[in-house]
Amino acid sequence: MKTYLVKEARLAVKVKGWDRGTIAALKKLFSKDNPKFWTNRAMGFSNWKVDAKIKSWELEDDWLMLPREVGSILKEFLKERNIKIVRETDKTVTLDPIKFELKFPLYPYQEIAVNNLINGSDGGIIRGPCGSGKSVILLGYIARINQPTLVVVHSGALLQQWKTAVIEWLDFVPGTIGGGKKDNIRPITIAMQQSLYKRTDATWLNDFGALIGDECLKAGAMILMEDRTEKPIEEIFFGDKVAFGGKVLNTMKRKYEGKLYALNDCYYTPEHPIFTTRGYVPISEITRDHNILFCGKIISNLQICTPMIIKKQKVIVYNFETENGVYVAGNILVHNCHRWGAKTFQHVGTFFPAKYRVGASADEKRKDKLEHLIYETFGEVVHEIKKSELESLGRLVPVRIDVVPTGYFDLEYLDFIEQGIAPNWLDMNSALVLDQDRNGIILAKLISVLKESKSNRILMLTNLIKSVDYWIEKVRSLNIKIGKMIGGTHNKEELEDSIIDLKSGDIRVAIGTSVADEGLDIPPLTHVFLLCPMHKNPKRMNQMMGRTARRYKDKVEGVCVYFWDENMFPIRRRESSDKEQQRKQVAFIKKLRKLESEKCEK
Repeated sequence: MKTYLVKEARLAVKVKGWDRGTIAALKKLFSKDNPKFWTNRAMGFSNWKVDAKIKSWELEDDWLMLPREVGSILKEFLKERNIKIVRETDKTVTLDPIKFELKFPLYPYQEIAVNNLINGSDGGIIRGPCGSGKSVILLGYIARINQPTLVVVHSGALLQQWKTAVIEWLDFVPGTIGGGKKDNIRPITIAMQQSLYKRTDATWLNDFGALIGDECLKAGAMILMEDRTEKPIEEIFFGDKVAFGGKVLNTMKRKYEGKLYALNDCYYTPEHPIFTTRGYVPISEITRDHNILFCGKIISNLQICTPMIIKKQKVIVYNFETENGVYVAGNILVHNCHRWGAKTFQHVGTFFPAKYRVGASADEKRKDKLEHLIYETFGEVVHEIKKSELESLGRLVPVRIDVVPTGYFDLEYLDFIEQGIAPNWLDMNSALVLDQDRNGIILAKLISVLKESKSNRILMLTNLIKSVDYWIEKVRSLNIKIGKMIGGTHNKEELEDSIIDLKSGDIRVAIGTSVADEGLDIPPLTHVFLLCPMHKNPKRMNQMMGRTARRYKDKVEGVCVYFWDENMFPIRRRESSDKEQQRKQVAFIKKLRKLESEKCEK
């Protein structure tokens, strides 16, 4: 048997003339177990419409289309089966060089990282902790390859930070795609991941020789769950509990080709009802006269509600039915006949034939265990920067955890736990973050840290918008300036202003929700206050802590102040089917207890 390989946006393998068994074996090689399927089975949940395998291949006539960065695995497969490669064709895009020069020198460890990316051929991932300068490394990479480059980010905050960094380091004003402004395509362009999805038939797809993903591993349209976490719509299953909607009764997916409407970086079919002050209105009929419910508040005007035509590419759209007939998507209250396409960076990448494709992340390992999709898109990790290395070089300051016990308890919630009944996490969490005694402890600590040193700057992090609003009102009542840092198009200016003011010292306190997980870069930050429970996600807590680790002038350490509600969250041995995750939770609780004990001894 023989084959032809064509490398472009994807890797195409000609399978004409192959026997069925060989084709089946190649499909199997690029079909991985779906962790959700096996978790559901282990816990006795329904697997209705949950595929046991995640397929990374697609058959188009005589060609099997594979992710681009699986060439070495594919060639090993062909060699084992004595399949001759008659011809390899590289159709990836390399354009005329454009000279970019760094205005400042890189640190030696950053130079090494850039060299490893270059030596990694045309793909690879840089892994490094918060404060390691991954964005600067990628800028150094751009200056080395001198190719028109598209940088993909997943948030407005990252887009703005990249824009500033390109101007500062390369003395070049980049173009932007998304972020509420008209597309401006330039030799370096910063693009929002969601915005790219509706431009996959654009004429400029071949105008870039490099595709870079910075912290680009968020995938899927996000649904607000009952416990105030978020989940991609394609991972919503029967029995899940979503905010306001209750239990999921049914899930559906289908292929769709036609108009989609964009709203707050989510995409809807024309008939989908959005909740407005006039009731539910199909999104295609919404005008500037309508008001919608956003983040629990009424806002007017839908300038970002624009039609998008999908001409050639069919997409998979999802839907699910809930007990109460509603759910929250992208902070918008919607009726459950809502549908949109599942948009991932991996999917967007299949439209860009740029030769160079690299990524950067603090940790590409995913909670859903689908990191193989990341490797198939970018390639393997070609360089890792260790936190200990950066601390020894003086590039990061150590971060200390200050455990502050709250003594908070909720008898009703604990009774549910004792009886083995699943409690209402949203109600419990709302009561917890708004408890007056608990907030009194937090306020006393806040005032103490501000008095301790005029250079101290604090980022308070919570998981509820109502908690953000409470603290803004409370802190301002004490004549202390405080910034608001939450995501969403309508909060963009306020978020950007708060970041600038916190850096300059015009404000010393800010409060936010999930922005700390999105590449937040504020070197003067000395303290992070965690106001919400983090016992189930130590990894996320470490990421939040890392925001204080950036070196700045005389700063000698960062401090993470964790308000610990130990009474509320006893470890239950059967709480999770993921034994490794439970082991990490137990280790985390032990660490907190040790830190509290040491603090008391002092």
